[in-house]
Amino acid sequence: MTFPDLCRTIKGKGGGGLMLTFRTTVCLVALFLLAALVGLTTVGPFGAAVVIAVSLLTSTAAYRGRRWASLRQMGGRPIQWFEAPDLYELVDALARRAGLPTPRLYLLPGRMVNAVAVATAGSSAIGVTAPLLRYMPPDEVAAVIAHEIAHIRHGDLPLQMVAAGLAGAATALAEIGRFGVVFAWLLGFPVGLGELAAALLIAAGVPAVALVLRMAISREREYLADAGAAELVGSPQRMARALGRLERLNQPAWWQRLLGFPAPQEPTGWAALLSSHPPTRLRIARLLAMSPPRPDLACFG
Repeated sequence: MTFPDLCRTIKGKGGGGLMLTFRTTVCLVALFLLAALVGLTTVGPFGAAVVIAVSLLTSTAAYRGRRWASLRQMGGRPIQWFEAPDLYELVDALARRAGLPTPRLYLLPGRMVNAVAVATAGSSAIGVTAPLLRYMPPDEVAAVIAHEIAHIRHGDLPLQMVAAGLAGAATALAEIGRFGVVFAWLLGFPVGLGELAAALLIAAGVPAVALVLRMAISREREYLADAGAAELVGSPQRMARALGRLERLNQPAWWQRLLGFPAPQEPTGWAALLSSHPPTRLRIARLLAMSPPRPDLACFG
């Protein structure tokens, strides 16, 4: 099936907006409470409020300029409409179904089969690599792009910036507390060894806990984006096949394995808590467990 065929089958229009799930809400509240608790014990209520506010404002400012900065840092260049009219028509159809303005497309360098979304629902952009367009069938390209559009539709990008701001505030406040206790001890103020050890443990543990919570939010949003993409293309199975093909295509070629290029390994055990994406096998299993395609949304035959 070609891109024009896909565009003719993708119909309907949904609504975009921030989607908060129970797990996402719990992790965000936990991040805020962690930052607030550390701040209250180190710099007091006013200082904690200032650090948290500054961190959130900094993250917001970075987020607003991220569309251009991120894609340009990756070496991306804008794809003009006349260069890929069929691709733009497909993205436009998916965006209309999601109830969003059509994102601007960028071509990213590199040999990875990948796509990435940046910015907000009102002003968004999607970057794709040439191998994605070259090696994947059009219907699976549509599923991958639908995954990125689902991120925009669900408000995942600003959510990630809020989570990063809260995690950064917690880490900064823990560092302030650590330096305060250490300097007080060095200057001869009455600081017990127990207090010094507790300050060092907190300074080491708080960033780790903040990172775990932040990555938990990221993994939850990936599952939601998979489900959103399945809805947009009308087929959970199609999204599952696209994920499987992505993983296979991003494995080293035979000549790379001969040269010692390591194959990407999905983290397991405790390391999985620090991963931003869930294991592909779990994502595929969730998609395959979803209900079968609806007849009015079965875009790919």
